[in-house]
Amino acid sequence: MSQQQTRDNSETRLRTTRLIWVAMMASVGVSFLLGFMFLREPDPHNIEQTEVNVFLGPLLVMSLASAYLSFTVKKYVLAKSDGRQPSTAQTAAIVGFALAEAGALLGLVAILVTGNLFSFLIMAVGAAALLFHYPRA
Repeated sequence: MSQQQTRDNSETRLRTTRLIWVAMMASVGVSFLLGFMFLREPDPHNIEQTEVNVFLGPLLVMSLASAYLSFTVKKYVLAKSDGRQPSTAQTAAIVGFALAEAGALLGLVAILVTGNLFSFLIMAVGAAALLFHYPRA
């Protein structure tokens, strides 16, 4: 393969990875919008409200773990490939994107289950992790 073809191939992969990243960010944005649409008014007379909020802690921990794993797994896959195949970098990025987005989706689950505003923090953890995964050349 010539030098020009290799450069064009890597630019195409980078463009594709960025397009996938934008799509994942858009899905997190839609999750934020859905969260605002389904947010309930808190009922102070509801005694079960405190019991439902027990789910927020474990969901936050799972979101933080998902964000951490997104970076760890991506780094592990990249280290294991040693740059032999360029497609491995794209695969590692997509796996990182998916794990980061999972943290944001846990926030949406928290909103649907609890209706608490704190759930948006859980979603923001996944969104921030996905922001840090922006594909660079």
